[in-house]
Amino acid sequence: MSKEPAYMRYGSRMLTVVLILTILTAIMAVYAFSLHAGCGKRPPKM
Repeated sequence: MSKEPAYMRYGSRMLTVVLILTILTAIMAVYAFSLHAGCGKRPPKM
């Protein structure tokens, strides 16, 4: 019965959480950018 260290157990979980947060941040950034560029403020006509 081999005990695996704590960082091995929490490593994959933390990696998954970081990956999910990165994906969510990217989606929110793209959504905000498309919203701002699409029907947000229009560039002033010179």
